[in-house]
Amino acid sequence: MTPQSFCYTSLHKIFLTFILLATQTLSRDPKFEACEPKSCGKGPKISFPFYLSGKQEPFCGYPSFELTCDDDQELPVLGIAGEDYLIKNISYSNQSLQVVNSRASRDPCPSPMHNLTLHRTPFSVNPSHVNFSILYNCSYNLRNDFTTYPLTCYDNTSLRSFGVFQRETLGSSCQKLVDVPVSASGKFDVNLYLGITYIDILKRGFVLNWDAHSCVRCNSSGGRCGHNDSSEFVCFCPDGPKIHDTCRNDRSLKLKIGIDGRSVAVKRLYDNNIKRAEQFRNEVEILTGLRHPNLVSLFGCSSKQSRELLLVYEYVANGTLADHLHGPQANPSLLPWSTRLKIAVETASALKYLHASKIIHRDVKSNNILLDQNFNVKVADFGLSRLFPMDKTHVSTAPQGTPGYVDPDYHLCYQLSKKSDVYSFAVVLMELISSLPAVDITRTRQEINLSNMAVVKIQSHKLHEMVDPSLGFDTDTRVRETVIAVAELAFQCLQSDKDLRPCMSHVMDTLTKIENNGFGSNMDVNKSGPLVVQSPNSVMAKWDSK
Repeated sequence: MTPQSFCYTSLHKIFLTFILLATQTLSRDPKFEACEPKSCGKGPKISFPFYLSGKQEPFCGYPSFELTCDDDQELPVLGIAGEDYLIKNISYSNQSLQVVNSRASRDPCPSPMHNLTLHRTPFSVNPSHVNFSILYNCSYNLRNDFTTYPLTCYDNTSLRSFGVFQRETLGSSCQKLVDVPVSASGKFDVNLYLGITYIDILKRGFVLNWDAHSCVRCNSSGGRCGHNDSSEFVCFCPDGPKIHDTCRNDRSLKLKIGIDGRSVAVKRLYDNNIKRAEQFRNEVEILTGLRHPNLVSLFGCSSKQSRELLLVYEYVANGTLADHLHGPQANPSLLPWSTRLKIAVETASALKYLHASKIIHRDVKSNNILLDQNFNVKVADFGLSRLFPMDKTHVSTAPQGTPGYVDPDYHLCYQLSKKSDVYSFAVVLMELISSLPAVDITRTRQEINLSNMAVVKIQSHKLHEMVDPSLGFDTDTRVRETVIAVAELAFQCLQSDKDLRPCMSHVMDTLTKIENNGFGSNMDVNKSGPLVVQSPNSVMAKWDSK
């Protein structure tokens, strides 16, 4: 029996039960509709325990989590103790959010006058912060061994006002003292902040954690969280609210337990046409012959005679890379550069394995890179993948893929090759560096595609302008060196001529070297920050295409 025929027959009875459950029609409950996640301008999606005043109903979140919109900044605003904080990112899985004081963000001369007060709120400052102390009107000068950040735009004519870290060693001859939390990554070093102003430090913001009922089970079952008139947690489901925190009934839970004793993900083919059926069969054919720790595993599928086409995969619980970079789970403190580099290496390893197996993925993108709870990679979605002829360097086929990731050489010449995956993977590398989506129509015309933005920024020595500020590019030497090395590799992979791009084996080896020792870059950064290509002809060499 072939793997394909086994796949078609092994789960037939289970899927007969599943189909009966999946095809039931459900009416849409008004409260379920009302609690649809909303965004404020360019800010993150807002959902339980938060609610966006004026855009969502109060029962969609708790009173202490009410947010408003800052139209100028296009970000949601959280009010705490009379102060407004702009929310840059929210991680619902980690129950944390990155905030910055609104005055620090917009005021050219911000002067914090109050300590952050979180008493009787559901929020707490994340442990990964340090205190930056603002001292006003001090009657003495500090010794030379103290690093100070003068409030140069403050009225500083007779008495001194400045910011300082580690104020515990100072005296107390200042009229006012305000402690401001600031995010810090790894071991804190005051020297990393040299050369910037106190305003730059305040704009770094910090991370808050919150304490509230988790919505994970409700969300994963297709529901949306909220509360009733008694402020009790409710899971709003399409067919009405549930007293438990899930929309699943007992029968569906038993179905989950009854497949290989595992949690599984089921992919259902809704559009049952010839094209989609071909993709379904292609995915089965590809995945039944593959085994790699960074590829999603196929457990089974429905039979050819079933009314529904269904694939059963291992369940990968932590969402997609896109979710964590610029989606609903985005949280800089949860995805440091070391983790992003690990994700890059593991994804490259999976693609190298596919290419060695004569398979082109054809739809490499951050939405198809799944992450488990430890941020291990599982590359998914092989519907567009193609088995590659053994004696061919490319095949002629109409371009398919996702806008922003499609190889321009493939798009122009209709010639699909392994280098098409290399180009798409380079876009993912730039997503890891920038936390920006591959396509964003709100950006300028030349920067709508992230690949174009990356090439232009690197060529004009402005890589630093697109690096995610949370990575510590300006403050951590190792992060700076390895980001530059990865950017150079991405630049090589983004060449329009596919013959100028390295093969995936070379990409994998280079990323591994960068991760292990930080070497591999032909680029450097000058004192003011711009990227300088030391070996401008390096990408003009013909790379090994084997």
